[in-house]
Amino acid sequence: MMQVMKLEKLEVKEWMAINRVIYKIYGEEMFDVMRSDFLEHINMFIDFDSAYFYIADKDNQLIFEKPAVFQCEAPDKINLNGVPDLAEIVQNKKSIVFRETDIVEREAWPSTQNYKLYYRPNNWHYGMRLIIAKDKRILGMVTLFRSISKKNFDINDVLMLDLFKDHLALRLSNELNAKKNINVASSVSFDKTAEKYELTKKERVVLEMLSHGESAEQISGQLDVSVNTVKKHTVNIYRKLG
Repeated sequence: MMQVMKLEKLEVKEWMAINRVIYKIYGEEMFDVMRSDFLEHINMFIDFDSAYFYIADKDNQLIFEKPAVFQCEAPDKINLNGVPDLAEIVQNKKSIVFRETDIVEREAWPSTQNYKLYYRPNNWHYGMRLIIAKDKRILGMVTLFRSISKKNFDINDVLMLDLFKDHLALRLSNELNAKKNINVASSVSFDKTAEKYELTKKERVVLEMLSHGESAEQISGQLDVSVNTVKKHTVNIYRKLG
């Protein structure tokens, strides 16, 4: 008989905390802030040392970019073409949560290319991933890491992360659609858009840079203003454009 995996019984306060995380997924207007906050908040439910949250490249869905991080540094891009086991899962284009040791034998895991490239340099040993997809399109990837001094992630950890996968898929899908709408507006004329929606000169510039897929950090550096200033401009743009 098939054994059904069940999440351990949670207290009311834990469900309330989970609901707050879900609210933040939808309620936080700043997309990069939402991703960083998500990693920080799920650390209350799942023990991990470091984590990152990547967005899938729109043209090559085996490439992930623009990481949000938790207690670690991460490369600007990750290319899974050189990691066959992961690439095969991503190419299914479905949301899924799994541990690295679910797809590679535990004894063979330290000798894999994935381990050598990303785990060993950071003193990580165990990993759990969430591939985020919707409508047959890969949208992002969350990876949680533990050091060798800890135990591997267990089934309860997998099920806990799984609670958020559909919510993240919907938020990322909405974000993608929103950027498409901005690109449509910008293709007509940024100046006309700024005039129609009464954008300030700075908001007009930020709108154009956002439409090219630049992050708040990148815009901050190019305009020589703080990240918080860029975020305020972005919030105003979303409000004015509805």
